Order: sequence, then C-alpha cells, then structure tokens
Amino acid sequence: MSTPLATQTIEQLKPFPLQEHLRVLPQSVLEEFSQSYDLVEGYVKSLSTYKDHEVEVVKELNAQIEKLNVCSELLENYNRVGDKIQQQVRELNGIFEEWTTLETIQYQLLSANFNQDALKSKFKRMLAESESASTESIKKFKTSEQSETDFTELVSRFRAERKLYHIRKEKFNRWNEERVSGFV
Repeated sequence: MSTPLATQTIEQLKPFPLQEHLRVLPQSVLEEFSQSYDLVEGYVKSLSTYKDHEVEVVKELNAQIEKLNVCSELLENYNRVGDKIQQQVRELNGIFEEWTTLETIQYQLLSANFNQDALKSKFKRMLAESESASTESIKKFKTSEQSETDFTELVSRFRAERKLYHIRKEKFNRWNEERVSGFV
C-alpha cells in the first residue's frame, strides 16, 4: 500500500509568486480576487502542483478500488465455497444417518438370527437331521438287495453319520450345561 495521501498545504501548492498576468492587475482587483472563494478555488485548481496531486489521488483511488474489487471477488468465491462445503456437510450427515440406520437394522437382523436360543434350535435341528440320516440309511438297506461292496459302503457311511451325530449330540449337551469352548 502506498503512503497515505495528505491534503496539500500552501507551501506544497506553491501559489506564489503569482503568475505574470495576475501580477499586472491593479491592487483592488487582486483584493477582490482574494476575497472571492470561487476565484481562489479556480486559481488553486489551475496550479500545476494541484493538478499533479489530483492525478496522484485519482491513481490511489483507482488502486484502492481495484483492491476492493479483488476483495469483493474473494468474498464471493469464499461464499460459493462455503455454500458448497455446507451442502457437502449436509450430504455427509444424510449419509451418516443412513449408515446408522442400516447398521441398526443389520444388528437387529443379526441378533434375531444369531442369538443363543436361535443358534441352539438350529443346532438341535442339525442333530435331528443327523439322527434321521443314519436311520434312513439303514431303512434303505433293508428294503433293497445289496451286494457286499454296497454293504461295506453302507457301514462306512453309517459309521460317519453316527460319528457326526454323536459329536453333535455331545456338543449340544455341553452347550446346554454351559461347558462349551471354542467353535460349536
């Protein structure tokens, strides 16, 4: 920023000595001239030092106007960016609320399907399915004619099914007694 502009003093204006065409005027005209505000003002405005100062003032005002325009443009940009940020914050808040809602729903769904009682009933159904699978194998064998290789396959399949049944039964019993550790 340039130095602040001060008002012109009489020394800076350098109105004296009077210009040649004013010096030749009679004293009474000069006194009348000095008492008329408009005439003195016009004389001061015609001085080259006043005109130079006026040019400086206009330059400084134009520089200040340019700075104000830049500030105004920055404020407009700031307001646009601020509005955009506020819009994005509103969108993020909406997304967060949606996420919280979906998280709650997911938790409710998981707790409904994976609570202790639901898991126990599912495990009990698996135990019953293991029991029925092994008894079904025996029934099929009794109703159909089988060869010796079919018999060995039946025995190995039956043993695997019964082993699975007994492991599940033991785990279920331990679970009911609250002696479960590790993966059920």
